[in-house]
Amino acid sequence: MSRQKCINKSVPLIYDEACLDIVSTSPENLFIHGQSAECFLCDTKPLAEVEPFGNTSILINTTYAYKLDFEDNQHLQWCNEFYKFEENGIYGWNVSNRSCSSIYIKEAPDNAFLPLIGAFIVFLLFGTIWYGIKCIYRSGCTSSLRHRIAKFSELENDLGSPLPVASTSSTPPQIKKRPGSGRIKSLDVFRGFTIVLMIFVNYGGGQYSFFKHSVWNGLTVADVVFPWFAWIMGVSTALSVRSSLRAGVSRRKLWRHAFVRAISLIIIGISLNTVSSYSQHSGEREIERSNTLLLDHWGTESSQSSRDPHSIENLRIPGVLQRLAVSGFFVAILEIMFMQLHASLECFCFQNSRLYMFSDIIESWRQWFVVTAVVLTHTCITFLMSVPGCPTGYLWPGGLHHYGEYSNCTGGAAGYIDRLVFGPNHLYLRPTFKKIYETDVPYDPEGLLGTLTCILCVYLGVQAGRIMLTYNTPKARIVRLLAWGIFTGLLGGWLCSFSENKGPIPINKNLWSLSYVLVTSGLAFCGLTIIYILVDITKHWGGRPLFYPGMNSIFIYIGHVLTKNMFPWAWSPKYYTHREFVFMNLWGTFLWVAIAVFLYKKRIILKL
Repeated sequence: MSRQKCINKSVPLIYDEACLDIVSTSPENLFIHGQSAECFLCDTKPLAEVEPFGNTSILINTTYAYKLDFEDNQHLQWCNEFYKFEENGIYGWNVSNRSCSSIYIKEAPDNAFLPLIGAFIVFLLFGTIWYGIKCIYRSGCTSSLRHRIAKFSELENDLGSPLPVASTSSTPPQIKKRPGSGRIKSLDVFRGFTIVLMIFVNYGGGQYSFFKHSVWNGLTVADVVFPWFAWIMGVSTALSVRSSLRAGVSRRKLWRHAFVRAISLIIIGISLNTVSSYSQHSGEREIERSNTLLLDHWGTESSQSSRDPHSIENLRIPGVLQRLAVSGFFVAILEIMFMQLHASLECFCFQNSRLYMFSDIIESWRQWFVVTAVVLTHTCITFLMSVPGCPTGYLWPGGLHHYGEYSNCTGGAAGYIDRLVFGPNHLYLRPTFKKIYETDVPYDPEGLLGTLTCILCVYLGVQAGRIMLTYNTPKARIVRLLAWGIFTGLLGGWLCSFSENKGPIPINKNLWSLSYVLVTSGLAFCGLTIIYILVDITKHWGGRPLFYPGMNSIFIYIGHVLTKNMFPWAWSPKYYTHREFVFMNLWGTFLWVAIAVFLYKKRIILKL
């Protein structure tokens, strides 16, 4: 049926689709093969057969570049073409016995980014207008008008108000502080930005590839959300533990609170798995239901698992909140055990030396020793553990990778450990690489081994929080935050040789590789620095509206998962275009921002 969309032409193309018309001048049958360029070291697979002097059309997915070739009756392959098709375009390709033309455009494609550009312009105009209104309100032009209104109110009070007036009191009125006063506001803004980005991504991100997770190696906008959330958890841990200790809270009570919080997050996470583990975002799911598509985007048959996610035998155990719970609890215990009320004695000894500039690191040498041991453990297991039937240190998705030689080695040691501990039925069934690499082995991107590097991510956040606690001047904080951001970013880039598929440790979200954690944490250091300058130092921006979701992040996260496919947050699209999905996903995100604003105005802050 998917080929009929290109042969018939009466069925409209949807987002990320194009047609390729193939004309053969060969006197023998030719067999067209193709494969997504994202499938690293993969063979092409059969797409269509062209009869002698015949023609055919095939549906192409335009998300990534495409590799094409054809085979003759002697099973010889010819014409290895590499082409990036554009959305809704009609393309042509002329093939003969042993040669082919370049792929050419028959009908111009659409500009897939116009809806995103339009949304950006709308937000920019709205922000500009709002900023202009605030400037006018604060200017001298309106101060006299406000002064007159204030005088009129005083006169009205002297004459007597028609409404009942509260009894006077000699006690001066108390100013009620809003929730979160006295906090580092930039941290809440950064958390709010992260949770808003997470909602938009989880709702579909307008169906753009850069708002979806990487197939295997690489880094997209969607890939930075989870590590940023873990990193921010680390910042909050450092600030809250030091504040609680100075307030006289016992370490035992802090330990008990951390334990209860971790258990609560694990229970909530497993419960949410029954809602989200086996559901796809609305766009993909509706496409699979559509009568016009019996095949998925990659030309392979779509298979919906018949497993019941509510069954105990099939319940997914790992998850986002579960990983945050374990890594956050581990780091919290480290800080509760070793954090001092004030700078440690070792640091006081270096106040008059050059080592004082490293006092935040010296103070936490015990914690860094433990975290380094955790990272070394992760590295040794990843590269030295023997996995049956797989090469040692395998870091790839299996399936079609390496021409199918290691099809059952998905995830290497990380996948093997999860399948041993949890069992195949308790892991995620639809990882991002499944369609392209055609893997059959269950793999969970939130498994056990990646939790070890998540601990490093959380503790890098603790380091940022410790910088805020140790140094009082903005310059000292900014310099150190930027230094950590540049250092971790360059170190992560060096581990992956600043490339996608090269280097000893490529950037990989599914594995939570060391390079992935370092690069995303480096971006988090730099991101917090920018927001800290704008919000807390120069005060050019108050952080609104991102500040509000940051104050109720756990409630917003749980709520957006539960309502992911519910009206009015989402609905069944009609035309399956980027325009539709951008509007729907932004609308769903806006609703949660509005809910966050309402909760904050009502002084409702929900936390664990």
